Amino acid sequence: MKKTLFMAALVLSAAAFSQQALTGTVVEEGSRLPLKGVIVSGQSSAAVTLTDANGMFSLSVPGAETELILSAAGFETQRVSLEGQAGKMLTVALSPRTAEIEAVALSTGYQKIPRDRVTGAFSSVNRDLLSKQVSTNIMDRLAAIANGILIDRAVDGSPQLMVRGLSTMQGPRNPLIVLDDFPYEGDLRSINPDIVENITFLKDAAASSIWGARAANGVIVITTKKPGASQPLRVEFTASTTLTDRPDLDYIRQMSSADFVEVEKQLFAHGFYDSDITAPNHPVLTPAVDVLNQQREGLITAGEAQRQLELLKRIDVRGQYRKYMYSPAQNLQYALNISEGGPRFSWIAGLGYDDNTGNLAERYGRKNFRLQNTWRISDRLTGSAEVIYTNTTERSGRKPYGSVTMKGNWNIPYMQFADEAGNPLAVFSSYSQRY
Repeated sequence: MKKTLFMAALVLSAAAFSQQALTGTVVEEGSRLPLKGVIVSGQSSAAVTLTDANGMFSLSVPGAETELILSAAGFETQRVSLEGQAGKMLTVALSPRTAEIEAVALSTGYQKIPRDRVTGAFSSVNRDLLSKQVSTNIMDRLAAIANGILIDRAVDGSPQLMVRGLSTMQGPRNPLIVLDDFPYEGDLRSINPDIVENITFLKDAAASSIWGARAANGVIVITTKKPGASQPLRVEFTASTTLTDRPDLDYIRQMSSADFVEVEKQLFAHGFYDSDITAPNHPVLTPAVDVLNQQREGLITAGEAQRQLELLKRIDVRGQYRKYMYSPAQNLQYALNISEGGPRFSWIAGLGYDDNTGNLAERYGRKNFRLQNTWRISDRLTGSAEVIYTNTTERSGRKPYGSVTMKGNWNIPYMQFADEAGNPLAVFSSYSQRY
């Protein structure tokens, strides 16, 4: 009896550890064309391979393997039984995967029509795509996900939103903003992205037939979230925190402080700064030039002057900016939406809170409140009332790199903002320090 059990266990072990070599071809169902890059793997083993350009594959699997799994992008996964297939050339046909395309309705501000009935250049962004960005400003989200939308960062820092590029040289370039079927004249930054359901962009002259001359720069139609009919109570809460480290200013190429001081010493020796030193309006002198001038006038010794110049050579203004001007940025965003719908009446309410602190300690805060009621008077008549309240606060921050200058636009690489104890130091920009 024991001998019989031992022999059975030995046979099972041999079957488990033996290998079977499999070869075959993978083709597309219908056309019978070979498929390249199809993943062929065993059901219970780690063996895996890919088909070559001719759709051929070769794979060794354990003798106990019972099924092969074949999968490829755009095709249905196929499972092939290995029973009775030992030593045979396998031929597997994969059927293309079919998917139903969801019908998209575009809103023009006056009506919603299917995409296949739209004339002109239109595009749309839905809520799922919009929520992949976490910025507070909806304009920042559109630039990354919408086709044909550009943001021109003007010199004064105010962004200019444009549809399909520059439309005029000196005239207004703002596109028409339509919020819930009505023209919106407010600041686009005041719209909380968390209340937006979808956005439609009308890009060409076809929009003029809808909105007239105001559509010359394009139209952006924003539709906010609305409750559905007979919808149970629904609560949505989103929260995001974005942390950004201070910028690495070491990537900015500039002359070293040591080289800058040596150049100033050469220029001073050749009288380059004499006109400034003797000028009646006492213009500012750089710290190194001021030290050299004090040495020439006998106010300090040559050793003291050399000591002060060596200290200036060790200062890097990029480190001063990084330590005293820049700090990590933090953006906090919270949004709460509550909605409910009945056969004849539905409502939605939302709260939003944003608190952003930039790298230069600039602050931006926004509080939003929204309430909308909708009455379905009949199957063809609907009335609604909506209130949106936005309160924004902004505070400027510290000076960015390169903005602290002397004598107009001198960017001194050894400029110092604080002493070794961290006490603030004065940076003279117009008049001589001693004057």
